[in-house]
Amino acid sequence: MDIVYDMTPSLSQGEYVEDKYGAAYSNDGSKLLRAPHNLTRYTIKHGTKVIGHAAFWGCEDIEQIFIPDTIVTIEGAAFSNCISLKQIELPNGIACIKQFAFRGCEKLECIKMSKSLQFMGRGAFIDCFALKCIEIPETVIDMENPFEGYYGTVNNYSNHFVLENDVIYSSSKEKLISYRSISPYFSVPDCVTEISSFAFSGCEHIKTVQLPISLKTIREGAFDGCKNLQKIALPPSLSLLGNSTFYGCASLTEIQIPEGITELPYGLFMGCNSLNTIKLPYNLDKIGYCTFSDCGNLKNIDIPPYVTDIEEGAFADCSLLEHMNLPNGIHTLSKSTFRGCSSLKQISLPEGLSKIGMCAFLGTHSLKDIKISNNVSSIEKYAFCGSGIEHVELPEHLTTIGEYAFCESSLERIEIPYSVIEIEKGAFQGCEHLRCIRISNDRTVVGDGAFASCAEIYYDSILRNSLIAKYGERVFELT
Repeated sequence: MDIVYDMTPSLSQGEYVEDKYGAAYSNDGSKLLRAPHNLTRYTIKHGTKVIGHAAFWGCEDIEQIFIPDTIVTIEGAAFSNCISLKQIELPNGIACIKQFAFRGCEKLECIKMSKSLQFMGRGAFIDCFALKCIEIPETVIDMENPFEGYYGTVNNYSNHFVLENDVIYSSSKEKLISYRSISPYFSVPDCVTEISSFAFSGCEHIKTVQLPISLKTIREGAFDGCKNLQKIALPPSLSLLGNSTFYGCASLTEIQIPEGITELPYGLFMGCNSLNTIKLPYNLDKIGYCTFSDCGNLKNIDIPPYVTDIEEGAFADCSLLEHMNLPNGIHTLSKSTFRGCSSLKQISLPEGLSKIGMCAFLGTHSLKDIKISNNVSSIEKYAFCGSGIEHVELPEHLTTIGEYAFCESSLERIEIPYSVIEIEKGAFQGCEHLRCIRISNDRTVVGDGAFASCAEIYYDSILRNSLIAKYGERVFELT
């Protein structure tokens, strides 16, 4: 079942005025901000220039909307989910239709395009099931796959584009803009140098794509949601991959990244839960935010030696990942890097590492042992919470153990170095097997509940009483 989010614009008192129907406009009248949900027909005030983001979202009963010729821009999701809207005329003057503008207008049968339209945004007509035909006016000079999720006919009248076998290219055919074919196999023409943003997005039928050696750039989300894509070989000519290029390609099992790529961007393979083999380029220096997040079938990956930056959540929820060796150039282990890697058994941390970020190893149940570099000065909150770690030697330069850092882990004994200034609240809470703890510095601050629900300590009266004598009973109270 699809999750429907309430996109109704939230407005602050004083930043809008309402007309007699309850529609909200900007104080200067140039922008329609929000229409009331009970409308069945509505005429937008003359002089308005912009129909705002999600302005008519949730107007499920509206059947007719009259747009004045003063409108220049229709912002994202402006008419999204107007499920009773059957026809609409976009007057001359409108130059820009942004992403998802008419998304979910399932009864929309006819749309008359503006003769001054210049830009059409991503998925502008997605799920417009009753709309049989859309025209690309001759005035359009740019677009970002407005036909994602639209399965009717497209007629092109613009000299800036070529429509060929249900594929839309730029006029020179150097850019592939929209793949609309139902064929599961496609060979990108040799003249193409760029696959534009979201060009294949949502093409659930595509299984194999052959890329030419001329290709240099694949933009953001180009293959987003191609859940049956099984085979694609990236050519050596490729020098740029955009964010979330293969997001949700659930059938992709293997891929090799060309040597010309030095950075893996945000969400590149996020949700590719069949991916089990990947080869990274030798000169790679950055693995971006959530790049491999939720790649549930990835067991091993070799990180090249020049990688210096692994961003937040890069390998989060890779539940079968077993081994990891990190190169020496990495100084910070970011938030949630290996969160949920429940099969991780072995990891080699670099000597230059100085910080282990929040939730970095949260839920790594199979990780029994880890060697932490002497340069680490901070272990942030929840870093090893719920991990299987039984033994760890804390580094001599460590100053802070964050909140719940080892909470509910399998630790059996721990020695806190003299350098530690503070053990924050709940740091070892719920470590049921922890039976031996030594705090080297009497001046170390111990937070509330630091040893709460540590059964072995609680029932060792000598150890418990010594800790209470130094830090008070609060260290055993749940937080």
